[in-house]
Amino acid sequence: LFINLLSNYMLKNLALFVTTLFLMLVLGEWLFPKILGKLPLRLYGSIDKNLRILAQSSKKSTLPHEYIAIVGDSYAVGAGDWLEEVRGGTSFFGSPSYSPAHLINEKTGIDVVSFGQGGVGSFGGIWKEPITQFLHINSVKNYHLSPPKYFLVFFYEGNDIYDNVGFLRKKLFSIKKGPLKKKIELNEVIIHLNREFQKVLDGDYSRNLWKNMLFTRSLSQGISNLVKEFTSWNKNLPFYFSFPKTPISLGLINDEKTPL
Repeated sequence: LFINLLSNYMLKNLALFVTTLFLMLVLGEWLFPKILGKLPLRLYGSIDKNLRILAQSSKKSTLPHEYIAIVGDSYAVGAGDWLEEVRGGTSFFGSPSYSPAHLINEKTGIDVVSFGQGGVGSFGGIWKEPITQFLHINSVKNYHLSPPKYFLVFFYEGNDIYDNVGFLRKKLFSIKKGPLKKKIELNEVIIHLNREFQKVLDGDYSRNLWKNMLFTRSLSQGISNLVKEFTSWNKNLPFYFSFPKTPISLGLINDEKTPL
């Protein structure tokens, strides 16, 4: 009898938990898209990286209009001393300015978003990430993100040239088996780049239920970030942003990689 009572009690509690969780997720899925553009900076890392421009605070509404798109590497994202300063002195619910996008928005009143990605060269920061994010956003829910009115391209010769050469050498060396005894022709580089461009355009941008569950996915990512943070010996891992904390940039000095 005691075992039966205990089993019934556990089943009722389990049913209550499942029902509560279901209702919480339903409410979250309804509310989350409405407040996505108002989320605090500290929750930025829990958002799907392909949707993060919607949570950026350098625009008037969730979807920017007639906006400036910043593309490039970690500098385009906003990595640097300003970000580190506001991260250390901002309350949990704060959304302070920390990037070039905020400066331009505050000076001009124009919506500005950053499609940049840290730790990549020109192909990733100027082409792959912006196109991937743009097409992904337009495949989620009923979002319709219009093309930007202006582009602001961040290019830093201190590391972007090195990254770009490394990208091409790695890709072209894998195509041309064996040692290269002759120079690579320009048309080979163009053919290769066109192939890489097409891969980005051919990505999976189909609509599906899981992609539209923004709150559930963000909740899952946030829990994953917390678990990694508490279980890692390195407490400075970059869970909130889409760029590495260190090194931000590398330069080639005397044939050696040197952090900048």
